[in-house]
Amino acid sequence: MYANVTTLQIKQGDIAAFTQVWATQLELAINQLSGLVDLYLLVNQATHTVLLIAIYGSKVDALAGQRRDEYQQLVAQLAGLPLIETIVHTGYTIIST
Repeated sequence: MYANVTTLQIKQGDIAAFTQVWATQLELAINQLSGLVDLYLLVNQATHTVLLIAIYGSKVDALAGQRRDEYQQLVAQLAGLPLIETIVHTGYTIIST
C-alpha cells in the first residue's frame, strides 16, 4: 500500500471556509479517483494545518491516478483557493496496516 500525504497551510481564520469547500466541492471528487482505497482529512485548528492522506493499493496506482486529468484539475482547484498559503505533497510506502 502507498500513501500520498498533502500538507496544506490554511490562512489564519479560514479553517471553517476550507472545511466548507472540502465538504461541498472536493471530498466527493477526490473519493472517486481511480485506485484510491481510503482518504483522511486531519485539521489542526491551532496551527491552521491540514493533512490530506490518500491511501492507494500501490505506488503504481497512486502515480497512475496522479497523472489523470481529474487529479490534475483537483490539484489546480486546491492551489487556486485563496485561503491556502502553501501545499506540499509527499509519498510514503505503508509498511504496517
